[in-house]
Amino acid sequence: MNPKAKLIYKKFNSYYASWAFWFFITMVLVHLLATIFAAVEIWSLFDTSRQATQVFMLILGIMNMGLLSYIVSNGITRRDYFIGITASALLYSFLLTVAAAISTFLLEVLALPALGWQAAVYPDFSFSILLSLFLRYVLFYFIGWFIMAGFYRFHWLIGMLFIGGGILIVSIFDFLVGEENAQMFDFLPVVNLPDLLGIPLIILLIIGTMIAVRSLTKNVRIKI
Repeated sequence: MNPKAKLIYKKFNSYYASWAFWFFITMVLVHLLATIFAAVEIWSLFDTSRQATQVFMLILGIMNMGLLSYIVSNGITRRDYFIGITASALLYSFLLTVAAAISTFLLEVLALPALGWQAAVYPDFSFSILLSLFLRYVLFYFIGWFIMAGFYRFHWLIGMLFIGGGILIVSIFDFLVGEENAQMFDFLPVVNLPDLLGIPLIILLIIGTMIAVRSLTKNVRIKI
């Protein structure tokens, strides 16, 4: 990573640090309030985090496209812009995955039982589950970027097609992950692919989405 890409990486890290902190604190508080008022834990904090954080990452991906003109006008190439933001997206996908696992363990495995409140749903912290969660966050970030890049580069009617493309990508991801009750859309049946097959295919799907984003932003005309 060259100095300009590192500059973008650090700049976006500073943005994401405060946003991610307040998002995660708010999400945990909302989950606790929902649990208290429901008088029973209907779902795990881990499940809440998965659903909320993927939307958060999607929004981050959408938002960063709006900074392209400012970044390029300050002498940063589109290549450095892409590399720096990609590195930041990978970092925060990892951090939010770790935060979800640690906070769920502290709350539902340690704190709630100590207070006499048994969690209704115990989370699965297997490596494959955590890896799929990390990959989910990465993919949703790039789907948001992909959709906004389509609107930025083309007419809004064509941009609508990119929303459909994003839905298709999510459906394929859910099909490859094969987690029961974890699908956002029901276009494809739930299957249980072995990790040695499913994980490489998911990584290829993410790489394909990244390549699509890169091609959309590589020579895009900057809007003043």
